Amino acid sequence: MNSFWKIAFLSFATLIGTISFVNGQIGDKLQYHMGGSYDFLRIQGSTPLYANYFTITGGAHYVFWHSNDQISLSANPNASIGASFNNFTGFSVFAQVPAFIMLRLGAACTKYNEQKFGLGAGVGGSYFYIKDNAFPFNNSLQTLETNLLNPVAAVQLTFQNDFRTLTVRGYGSLLPYSTTFLQFFGNEKFNYDQYGLAILYNF
Repeated sequence: MNSFWKIAFLSFATLIGTISFVNGQIGDKLQYHMGGSYDFLRIQGSTPLYANYFTITGGAHYVFWHSNDQISLSANPNASIGASFNNFTGFSVFAQVPAFIMLRLGAACTKYNEQKFGLGAGVGGSYFYIKDNAFPFNNSLQTLETNLLNPVAAVQLTFQNDFRTLTVRGYGSLLPYSTTFLQFFGNEKFNYDQYGLAILYNF
């Protein structure tokens, strides 16, 4: 099993195991979600690179404060895996584990809120793993692999009715992450920015 699938498996296994364990202890404070996202990654240097990823994502809210089930603060860990094929980087795989502190108002801010609409915003950090298997350089294909850690922010809208609760979330890097990602570029620093849009089903 290569390192990408190890990281992806461990991320989801850890998330699911943690949720399963704590659900029996603090179930009233936990809310789960799962869905899909579209992620855009920009790698900026003397040779700019761009990659787009479609990912499967899941996560949970642990509500540690609320006021009459109308407004809440929650810890929100997530995990995503995805893949991409494009003319810039060929086939590539992508995993991320973002975690936010979320302030939510209205719909689904707790398990017991029944309002139709809600808003949310949060800040936190995100770990990224990227592996590009077909990056063209000097008339040959190179395999590129790196790990990133960035501060991130998110905003979201939530819609709730008697049958389902859906959240539309936008998120992105607060600051570019700078590192010498591509070893054949020597010590040149590359800046990384990541943005995404997710649709999440809450249950």
